[in-house]
Amino acid sequence: MPLKHVNSSTLDQVKAPHRPVIIFDSGVGGINIYEKASATRPELNYLVIADQAFFPYGSKTTEQLHDRLSELVQKFASL
Repeated sequence: MPLKHVNSSTLDQVKAPHRPVIIFDSGVGGINIYEKASATRPELNYLVIADQAFFPYGSKTTEQLHDRLSELVQKFASL
């Protein structure tokens, strides 16, 4: 299954049972995980969220990461 660009207006239209498996990534390696997952379960829909704007995660505090991940999860919670 090829990776598709999904914008927020498209996400608003995604309804169960077509909700995607979300692969969250700090900007390194998410595409590899997507490729392996989609090869194993091609019948599922996938959404890769690559948070390159906040990269690298290793230099962030636990509080910063918690806040950022909470923000992103809330943004995509309507999936």
